[in-house]
Amino acid sequence: MTSIEQGNTDHQLGEVIKESINNNKPNKFVGVKGWLLLFCIILTIIVPLGSFFNLYAGWIDTYEYFDEISGLNTFVYADSLLSILLVLLSVRAGIALWKIKPRAIIITRNYLLIFLGYTILSTQFLANISGLSDDIIESMRPEMQKLLIDGVVFFAIWYSYLGFSRRVKATYYD
Repeated sequence: MTSIEQGNTDHQLGEVIKESINNNKPNKFVGVKGWLLLFCIILTIIVPLGSFFNLYAGWIDTYEYFDEISGLNTFVYADSLLSILLVLLSVRAGIALWKIKPRAIIITRNYLLIFLGYTILSTQFLANISGLSDDIIESMRPEMQKLLIDGVVFFAIWYSYLGFSRRVKATYYD
């Protein structure tokens, strides 16, 4: 073997060793850190606290009008029940992500899709099907439109994050 051939072989061996070392090096993107950790905190802590605060405030603001405004109690009961179910799904998704459980990404994407459906239902249809008068619905419209936009933005940001994040891809095998 000539010295040139030996040099090429040594170079190839060096590349193989370097690649082997790099493959054994831990991936800096693996783990629940950064934006992924923030998302877990949002799902397990912030969403439940915010939802329960909104439920409480909604009940305080509306219960005295249940007898006066037809359909208000139906609207508040239905929205409260859906909100509580959504909180449970949020916590389930957050814990699955945080603990790096199998199917965590699928669970979280399902939660986000259900959240989007709830947002559309509660802001566009729930007031109509609960029997509220047109005047009441019209007075609620600006707030409902804001909630719809906020919900769609939340969905779009986090659903996209789950699809494009290097950390999510490195951490989960779904």
